[in-house]
Amino acid sequence: MVVRVVSDPDLAAAVAERLSAELPDALASQVSADVTWRAEWRVAPIKGDEQLGVSGLVDSVGDGIGDDVWDVAVFITDLPRRSGVRPVAAELAQEERIALVSLPGLGFFRLYRRTREAVLRLIGELMTGDHRPASSPAEDTRATRRKHGRLPSVRVGRLPADLKAPDGVRLVGSAGLGTVRMAAGMVRANQPWRLFLGLSRSLAGVFATAAYAIINVTAWKMGLSLGPVRQTILALAAVALLIAWLIVDHELWERARDRDGQRQAHLYNATTLITLTVGVLCLYAELFVGLFLVQQLVLGPRTLMQTISQTLGWPGNLAIVWFLTSAAIIGGA
Repeated sequence: MVVRVVSDPDLAAAVAERLSAELPDALASQVSADVTWRAEWRVAPIKGDEQLGVSGLVDSVGDGIGDDVWDVAVFITDLPRRSGVRPVAAELAQEERIALVSLPGLGFFRLYRRTREAVLRLIGELMTGDHRPASSPAEDTRATRRKHGRLPSVRVGRLPADLKAPDGVRLVGSAGLGTVRMAAGMVRANQPWRLFLGLSRSLAGVFATAAYAIINVTAWKMGLSLGPVRQTILALAAVALLIAWLIVDHELWERARDRDGQRQAHLYNATTLITLTVGVLCLYAELFVGLFLVQQLVLGPRTLMQTISQTLGWPGNLAIVWFLTSAAIIGGA
């Protein structure tokens, strides 16, 4: 039995590549040991609206399957899927033997484990029926299917509930907690910790401001004079300013045109805000560590004594670096 695994690039590709390597053994142990399984993986961006029904799934993903021989096709996407207001984690078209897993619907944590369980569950569902194959496999594969055409469904861990439909099966979550899980999964798919790698203009401002501030005596004195409360307010203001500018500059804020689009807009806006917040905070933390190391190298005790006439312990050094980091983030914004 040939399982064609197709994925979106980036996070979905990383999950699919690992899964395709483990899938034959997992299927043999949890679905059927009487079948010889082979998994083939390829990358092909998956298109389709988030409200696309199971019946429209085949048209949406058909181009990525390929024309060669396969028995079951599994698509892994990092795009969110919904049925009305309920998030969809996975779905399948039984007649065509095509399944799709939406990573955001599986949440933030244990993503690979949940994906693996969902794929095993879906393949078990697909192999339960006596449907015709979606391709034209060789005669020996046809004979294998006739012999082992009805395979048991897989018992897996906690996945969203089944929603039976005339043309397939969906694994859907609740409109409340399921939506929260989907938002967390969308943030995970965005990989916000890598956000700063694409902020070339902001990074130019960050490093330029940091380079100037770290040799500026006034900046040292301001860092020492501000207490923890004002330092915290300044840091939050700096982070908020950079986030606001990124949203405005890249037009990332969704506006609902009607009532039906309000839930979607709220979901996407919340995901955008969380993604940017985590990304900018990662940038802030990395800049803080970097400036601290540079400060220890450049601003030794003798330099500080000659300039501000006092020696500093760890609290004083950290206060200076904290202020320099906030100033640099403002400069980047």
